[in-house]
Amino acid sequence: MRLSAHFISLVGIFLLGACFNSSGADAGPELPPCQAYCQVAVECEPGFFETRSECEADCQAEIEVAREDVSESCAASQSDLFACIGGLTSCEDYDAYWVEPVVEYPCFEEDERLYDSCE
Repeated sequence: MRLSAHFISLVGIFLLGACFNSSGADAGPELPPCQAYCQVAVECEPGFFETRSECEADCQAEIEVAREDVSESCAASQSDLFACIGGLTSCEDYDAYWVEPVVEYPCFEEDERLYDSCE
């Protein structure tokens, strides 16, 4: 069976596209939760944090507060939520998380686990 050059080109374009995130940068390996979160937060909400490193420090501090003041389970849930937000593929999804326009907004499940584990 011979595949046409057109079909092979389309498959190549599809596979190449799968390796890039919404900003066109190489997605590469999965980032740690705070790095992933801050990559999205800085892109989608410019000016909220002065720098990405400020965002990452704030993110790490929130996880540590959850660990020290509540529990390891709460810290893990906080980390999972940051990872989920960092995995969102558009600023529209990022905005939808913060606004919660529908019952099952982006990262809804991680948000619920955070609420349950940190009570």
